Amino acid sequence: MSILEWICKNWIAIGDFVIAVIALIMAYVSLRLSLKVRKEVEENRKKALISARMELGSDGTGVFFVRNDGLCTATNINMVSDTLGYNISGTSCIDMRHNIFPIASMQSHQERQSTISVYAMRPKTVKVKLTWDDNFKRNNVNIIDL
Repeated sequence: MSILEWICKNWIAIGDFVIAVIALIMAYVSLRLSLKVRKEVEENRKKALISARMELGSDGTGVFFVRNDGLCTATNINMVSDTLGYNISGTSCIDMRHNIFPIASMQSHQERQSTISVYAMRPKTVKVKLTWDDNFKRNNVNIIDL
């Protein structure tokens, strides 16, 4: 019996085998993708994302907002800025009236604010470096131009 005759007699079995191999490969790929997505979701549940924004009024005052946009509680939140505070000549560009930093902890989607005074010689943009800890990593950094 030649190979051609054997294939003709067993074509259903060969087709079943090919379909089984394809199904096995697809199940493996699907499982790997599912595990990857599940890992990313679990990581995101452990992450906090701290952001900041400023709303300036016309009377030289404004409000500085800090917000946790992540899914986890952030701890040890701090801010460093060269322009939010005193500039090189020693005069205040933007003065936070009630310094809210460091913040011990912020729940998910919680926001804190502080009133600020803004002076005419302030720069057009304010660079702010926010640092915090969460359940995923310590010393997270977000640098924002306000």
